[in-house]
Amino acid sequence: MHLPKGLTNWVEIKQGVCQGCIASPPLFNLYGESVLRPLDEVPIRVSINGVIIDNIRYADDIVLIETTEEGLQQLLHESNSNGESKGRSINYKKTKGMVISKSEKKP
Repeated sequence: MHLPKGLTNWVEIKQGVCQGCIASPPLFNLYGESVLRPLDEVPIRVSINGVIIDNIRYADDIVLIETTEEGLQQLLHESNSNGESKGRSINYKKTKGMVISKSEKKP
């Protein structure tokens, strides 16, 4: 741990924070940033009103946004690989997909 007086001895973390803990949101934001930041290198992007967006985060939920099924699969794979390298993975049983289109034609 990094404290004002310097680094402490190594601390092994065996369990996460309790539900409702005030440390949970900022810790999840740090984790989410470290997992999703490498996605900036993925060339496929969605532009909404000139702003490039590939994910939206709220609490412990993450929405990945893509223009194609293949691109979304690539984002999922990259996100899961990044998460696994940090000891976490996507729970595919809780993962949902949604298609949004201006046309009535099914993709």
